[in-house]
Amino acid sequence: MPAADLVPQYHRVRPVKVRSGVALVAAIAGVAVLVACSTGDGPRAADSSPSVVSIDNPWDAVVSCLEDAGYPGFVADGSGITAPPGSSDDEAQFQLLLAAESLCADEAGFYSGPIPSDELPRLYALELDEIACLEALGYDAPPTPSLQTFVDNYSSGEPWEAAFTVYNALPRSEQTEDVLDRINTQCPPPASRFVRE
Repeated sequence: MPAADLVPQYHRVRPVKVRSGVALVAAIAGVAVLVACSTGDGPRAADSSPSVVSIDNPWDAVVSCLEDAGYPGFVADGSGITAPPGSSDDEAQFQLLLAAESLCADEAGFYSGPIPSDELPRLYALELDEIACLEALGYDAPPTPSLQTFVDNYSSGEPWEAAFTVYNALPRSEQTEDVLDRINTQCPPPASRFVRE
């Protein structure tokens, strides 16, 4: 998956997951999600579910809000929500759904655009915490930028994310949807769950 496809935004609504290819995200703002597993000298393939820190899921509030707004059937995970089948079949209805999703995400505390620069040190700290989760999955810690480099890169539209750095460092043959799903499930990228304090 090209790095340009992995630029995080504040949230996403996904159509039903498709297991046959790399999942594409459809929403006002999309975030590609990562997952990791490997064989050989890489991460521990035999350990299918290492213990990682539990993370509150702000997407549960978005799902509840959507249900209250008349949009049932959504499922939350650590980095977004999965829409029920057929939710994007009618363009006009889909646009109404996206508007409702945007309002619900705002109510849950998500930013409706780039994260403000005064919040980037907090996001950076969460990215550093993410490294421990990735190490629990068996990955080596990725090289980390300084806070200033992180802020500069985020502001220029090329944010650094620990999970994406780990994923992109894998051999091409290991960059699969299953690998993406594992990282996303076990170590959701902080930008995908970053909410206002």
